[in-house]
Amino acid sequence: MKTKILMMIMGIILVIASCQNSEGPRAEKTNIKSPEVVDYRALPFELDEVTLREGPFKHALELNIQSLLNYQPDRFLAKFRKNAGLEPKA
Repeated sequence: MKTKILMMIMGIILVIASCQNSEGPRAEKTNIKSPEVVDYRALPFELDEVTLREGPFKHALELNIQSLLNYQPDRFLAKFRKNAGLEPKA
């Protein structure tokens, strides 16, 4: 029993000692070169070059359009007219 405990303590000491002297498994030197760095630039494009296909974004766009078309124009513009110093019609 004492021998097993002594062997476990010796094993733990060896593991701790070996961990303190190494920098980890990736510490070895390699001749791998770092990847080439490429500058990316965003290119401008016109809005008519973009098409929105079926999906959640097109569905949301259609819902927003319907929602905006359901407003009465005078009520929709009331706050803008008030801020511009004009009399709101609604």
